[in-house]
Amino acid sequence: MADTTCPFCGLDPYHYVDNGVGMEAVAVVCCDLGIVLFDRRGEAPDTVAVAWEDFTRFAEVFGAMRKLGMQP
Repeated sequence: MADTTCPFCGLDPYHYVDNGVGMEAVAVVCCDLGIVLFDRRGEAPDTVAVAWEDFTRFAEVFGAMRKLGMQP
C-alpha cells in the first residue's frame, strides 16, 4: 500500500483490495475534497465547491501558518 495521505482529512484516501499478488487501490473513499483531488478517472474540474465549514478551517490554518512565518 502507498503512504498517501489526504491533505484535507488526514486519512489514506484509497480503498484497497487483495489482487492475489498484493494490495491494489481500487477506489477513493476519503472526504469530498480528497475524492476530487485523487480521483483520476476524468479531467480535473475547473472549479471545486467547498463547504463553508471547510473554508473557515482553511482560513484558520492559513492564519496560523502566517503567524509562524510561513507563506501558504
